[in-house]
Amino acid sequence: MVNLKSNAKAFIHERIIYEYMMFRFSKNNLTMRHVIRHGKLLHNPSVVSVSYLEIIDTTFPDVERIVLKGDKNKEGRPGEIKFLTSEFKYHRDDIDRFHNFMEKLGCIIVLRNDNLPLGLIEKYPDIDVYELDKLDFEQYVKENFDRLFHKQLLSRDGKPFNIWIMSQAPNFYKGYKKMNIQPASESGLWCPKDTSLTKYDIATGDKILFLKFGKEFRLSQLVQDYWKSHKSIYPDWFITELYIGEVTTPLMDRSDFCNIKGIPIHTPLWKNESDGNKQWSKIFEFRKINNWKCNINLREMYSELPDIVHPILYYVFTQQVSVNVKEVDYIKILEYVLDQYKNGECVG
Repeated sequence: MVNLKSNAKAFIHERIIYEYMMFRFSKNNLTMRHVIRHGKLLHNPSVVSVSYLEIIDTTFPDVERIVLKGDKNKEGRPGEIKFLTSEFKYHRDDIDRFHNFMEKLGCIIVLRNDNLPLGLIEKYPDIDVYELDKLDFEQYVKENFDRLFHKQLLSRDGKPFNIWIMSQAPNFYKGYKKMNIQPASESGLWCPKDTSLTKYDIATGDKILFLKFGKEFRLSQLVQDYWKSHKSIYPDWFITELYIGEVTTPLMDRSDFCNIKGIPIHTPLWKNESDGNKQWSKIFEFRKINNWKCNINLREMYSELPDIVHPILYYVFTQQVSVNVKEVDYIKILEYVLDQYKNGECVG
């Protein structure tokens, strides 16, 4: 996966965003999503049209004046353009000009809204963030810079959705009735172990294949030891349940999720948070598509699908990581499970 921060700035300057905005404005069709209003993440952001735009250059702020249709501030406001919200640093690096920026109700305009930078919301809770239309920007870059955008800018490679494989940790199938905590399979809430993932990795419409592995105690260590010594799959390693879900709310910070849901941020959401353990920092919501109770021997599966069992399923289980797989591999897994279902090895 291409890293937006390290690669986009090397090949795509912010001036391309300026040119895109000015071009769309000249055609009277520049719109943005109001994703953060007065420091609060909006669950259903509104789309606003730009009625006036004056961009200076790369000095802070980039936008001398922008007027948004329906905005109470009829005279307009300044704006600063960034690839990512988290790249905004002027509240720390240029305090005097930033104070002037905020007095004029300055806003942040981004290609992607990821996270507000540290220290901004605490001191300046009224900040607004607007997000450009990424698909429209992509089309503009394609038309003007051939394939540059797809090669250098973090994207989903034209796929309508991502497909992920994750392991059913105990939080997935165990709840805690005393604290009214449901298992994830019922609550539809999950957090991947990899906290570097963002809403652009796990987004609405993505498919998640949650696998439950069994059956022996300390199975993960046995599977790893057997592979190290035999370079083969442990004979008694099984998939005991396969659960297919679809993401309904993209991955977000826990604070944003709790803010949207109106619940205290320290509310336990999974069983292992009920006893004071460190809370998971990111959350996405999903719905159930289907699930099967299985008895699939992975050693046998390895003989037919070696590249899927190892390394993909091996690392999903032993390292508890989330793996983004190709659609063709997803289909192979489902076809294999269907064959087992026909043979009586799975129960829907």
